[in-house]
Amino acid sequence: MKSSYNGYIKKWFKMKVGVVIAAKNEEHYIEKTLRHLISQTLKPNEIVVINDGSTDNTAKIAEKYKINVINLPDRGFSVVGSPILLQVRNLGLKFLKNKGEFDYILILDADHILPKFYLEKIISRMEIDSKLVIASGRFYREAFYPDSPIESGRVYVFKFLRDIGFFPINYAGEDYPLFKALKMGYKIRCFEDLVTWHMRPMKLTYNKLYYLGKGMRALGYDHLYFLGKFFFMFLKSPKGAIGMLSGYISSDVLKYHDLKEFTKNWQRKKIIERLKNVFSSKRKE
Repeated sequence: MKSSYNGYIKKWFKMKVGVVIAAKNEEHYIEKTLRHLISQTLKPNEIVVINDGSTDNTAKIAEKYKINVINLPDRGFSVVGSPILLQVRNLGLKFLKNKGEFDYILILDADHILPKFYLEKIISRMEIDSKLVIASGRFYREAFYPDSPIESGRVYVFKFLRDIGFFPINYAGEDYPLFKALKMGYKIRCFEDLVTWHMRPMKLTYNKLYYLGKGMRALGYDHLYFLGKFFFMFLKSPKGAIGMLSGYISSDVLKYHDLKEFTKNWQRKKIIERLKNVFSSKRKE
């Protein structure tokens, strides 16, 4: 038993963790994000900030922390929600790949605050379950789904992410690894007890929801599953729901052919599971 424990401790100290942060005009947020990141109980070995053409002091603030900063030219527009954001993140992943072998990679937004034990708790759980290749905490006061890790704050087994070619440059490319992992027999998880905070209000704009609809189409969402999402979005924002529908019915979306019917079948199973849970709870009442 002692030998096994010592082996675990040695592995823990040798573990390499990298972080990729895409940032554009984040001078009001990035310093607080970085302070919480470098204060983690399990400290990252490398942090890379991809400064996507900021016209403010984002780069200067990041450089103060003696981390890797890659400066890109100003595009003149925000890439949030578009496939271009995945190009930016892939630059960071390729940079880390050239630095050597990493065990885990954290993808983080520049305005996202993590509790100090975040990396330690998630990675310790992933170490226990070798099938768990993508995991995250949840956002404070946001909807929680155990099988849907949040986009910012996801921790990936680096070998898995590297082997699938990082993020595909397509709509919903950030969610492609989730369904790819499930199809390959791996596990994904969002942990309810790991609460994180976005410093900015999370607004669902028409453009974001339009891109979301395109992503659902690209991933091959089941029509009934989409209609459920559309209905709940319509209750929150009729205009936003129309944007999501417009994206979903777009004809110019490139689908992920390697997933084919997997996404649709997986979602149908989820619909059946949820209906069973509803009926079983009603019977108990």
